Amino acid sequence: MAAMEAPAWLDDASANSLADNTVSRPELGGQDQASVKGDTRNFSSEFFSDLSREEMSRILAHVESARNLFNQKNYNRALTEYNEAVTSAPQVPFLYLERGQVYLLLNNPGQALEDFERTIRLDPNQLNAYLLRGKTYLLLGKLKKAAADFNLVLEHQPTNISALLGRGSIYFSEGKLDLALAEFKRAAQLNPSEYSIYNSLGYLHFLKKEYQQAVDNYSQALKRYAQDPKVYFNRGNAYRELNNLQAALKDMNEAIRLHPKYVEAYTNRGSIYLFLDNCPAALQDFTRAISLNPDYLIAFYNRALVYLLTGDYAAAEKDLSYVIGKNPELTACYSLRGAAFFQMERYKQALEDWQIYLKQSPDDAEINYRIGLAHFKLEEYDQAVQAFDRAIALDNKHGPAYYQRGNIYTLQQKYQEAVRDYTQAIAHQINLDVSHFNRGIAYLNLGQSQEAAADFRQVTVISQNEKLVEESQKVLELLEAESQR
Repeated sequence: MAAMEAPAWLDDASANSLADNTVSRPELGGQDQASVKGDTRNFSSEFFSDLSREEMSRILAHVESARNLFNQKNYNRALTEYNEAVTSAPQVPFLYLERGQVYLLLNNPGQALEDFERTIRLDPNQLNAYLLRGKTYLLLGKLKKAAADFNLVLEHQPTNISALLGRGSIYFSEGKLDLALAEFKRAAQLNPSEYSIYNSLGYLHFLKKEYQQAVDNYSQALKRYAQDPKVYFNRGNAYRELNNLQAALKDMNEAIRLHPKYVEAYTNRGSIYLFLDNCPAALQDFTRAISLNPDYLIAFYNRALVYLLTGDYAAAEKDLSYVIGKNPELTACYSLRGAAFFQMERYKQALEDWQIYLKQSPDDAEINYRIGLAHFKLEEYDQAVQAFDRAIALDNKHGPAYYQRGNIYTLQQKYQEAVRDYTQAIAHQINLDVSHFNRGIAYLNLGQSQEAAADFRQVTVISQNEKLVEESQKVLELLEAESQR
């Protein structure tokens, strides 16, 4: 079999095809840690003229309680308090502004949007409402409306960091990475102490495949705040792309130390161990990821890789069948499970899986080659030749396909074709001693004794296989005796 697939890798640049929502990318924005701040100017007769002192005190008590609960991250109870305040004073804009932030944190952007729009209707000069509405539009994917709000804020406050970050996030969503970088760099200049901006800059450089710049920005983030496991995770991914596996491993270790249940970090650390040929450690990490999240399909896929590499084909098949059962659309699993079936000599099942995979990737030369091998094992020689033909048509440097097709041509006594294919196998350094030996046999059957003798002599020079050398020497002796008759 050819070399096995690389492990699936979770990075901060793209969602891996093997699992949905496998890892959330770093937030494109500053540390928007929610904190509701009072706006005392709104406590005026303009909004409270119809309320008695007693009613006003009761409303303020609800607001104070809501803010305290908000800062304690008890958002559901905070919402209840804000609802009481809004019911008593529906004309006060800041109540909607603050309640809208609670809705955002409760993952209810629709209700948040209604509150921010109500704030703007009551107080069109409230810039925070436009800013928060822009962020809500961004969450809802309404980029043009979000841009309009951020631009309005920046017209009045050109150094508003949140608006710059919001506009940068829009550029990111539109794939305009250079414009996004410019906005985030401006935000970093205005607020050089905010670590999360550097984390986002690192992410953008990662997307542009500027991995050293990504590392540099993640390092700047960690200088400002060294307790965020996601930043270590992200920098570890960038180090991995730079092939600095030891630095990548160190960062994944730190991410896990800070967050012992960090499923994605266990998965990526396991992948690093695989690249370092440490299969036991990789197996342990993938198994740990699965124990933390039994539905985490990418960990099953990677663990199956370890099982294949260590010869536990039944375990590999079990993991891959589990993944396929959960999501039959993950075609990469069929390729790998086919390899497990092949190693267990279940060739028909291997063929079934590889044919499914080919429907999505018909130009995969390696899978066409493996299909040829399976047909060869089943003694379906014509179908095997057709598969090897496809592999070679897709990759005319696929030495193993020439070699195996040459073997079939020898069995079919098509010696001229066999000579041609073994010559290609030799040119690509595939099984050199056996290829020379087999080509020698084909030459003998074609009556080309001199060419055959040259191949058998080459076997005696290069082969470490004593039996093959012995067989070659016997043929050479026979050829020598025949030449002296």
